Amino acid sequence: MLSIIALNGEEYADALQPSAVLGIGGGGIYDAMFARCAIKAKAKAIYTWNTRHYNCVARTSPAGLRADWPTAYCVSALILRPCAVSPA
Repeated sequence: MLSIIALNGEEYADALQPSAVLGIGGGGIYDAMFARCAIKAKAKAIYTWNTRHYNCVARTSPAGLRADWPTAYCVSALILRPCAVSPA
């Protein structure tokens, strides 16, 4: 299920503070905002091809958020729900 998760002004500012302390700038700010939204949504993982952008945020997450490659999700989906993927 997909849901839209928005940050209010206070949550946005709270996400920027650790980014500034860690020296995250530029496009990394967007990654920090995505991670904050994932934490707000109580997600357990962010699936991305660029895990290094999220590993720093994930390590500092009180929620235990992790960053995984999309293939990790695909493999677990095949193992847990093999009928969810149609054969070619």
